Amino acid sequence: MTKKNDADGAVSQRSLIASALRVTGAVVEVSLEIFGQMMARLDEPLVIVSRCGWMKSDFRYLTCYKGFILCTRTREVLLFPDNVEVIKADKICLKI
Repeated sequence: MTKKNDADGAVSQRSLIASALRVTGAVVEVSLEIFGQMMARLDEPLVIVSRCGWMKSDFRYLTCYKGFILCTRTREVLLFPDNVEVIKADKICLKI
């Protein structure tokens, strides 16, 4: 196999991985109040948080509820109970 074929194979493999990792379902932006209400309904809540916005002045929070990805944005850091698993992401990319 030539180097060009190796490179083509690597690009093809990366493309397949990227396709597999695409989000399926709907991303729904909700108010902070609704986000909290939905979090309270989850047995094993998981939240992904990242700084965002101009000068990283905002926080974006994501969780999954019944197949939908719920998203909210706030200027304040949210504190969660101990039973909530929190993942701090470097960046959240939402292409809606």
